[in-house]
Amino acid sequence: FFFQAEDGIRDAQESRGLGDVYKRQLLDFDEICDYIATQHDKGERVLVYCKDGDSFSPAIVIAYLIYAKRIDVTRASLLVFGRRLTVDVSKKLYTQVMQLSLIHI
Repeated sequence: FFFQAEDGIRDAQESRGLGDVYKRQLLDFDEICDYIATQHDKGERVLVYCKDGDSFSPAIVIAYLIYAKRIDVTRASLLVFGRRLTVDVSKKLYTQVMQLSLIHI
């Protein structure tokens, strides 16, 4: 399964997109993380990606680590930033991730 963090071409059976996130810059992290966790529980692998790979997709992976693995936001961020040097999560998205951590930790 592919999880596309922006609107674009995708196969409806193999991919799920978020729509026009550039205009609103808000993601429903609970819904996204639940989707990824459900696929993981089925034994499926999920590829999270976005156009540049430096804001939306890292934010989603950080959120998933918080949501599913109960890792605090600092540790989750360091894990993601340590694997991809060009991460530049927008302030608005990172604020959402931090709010998620208050709910799920």
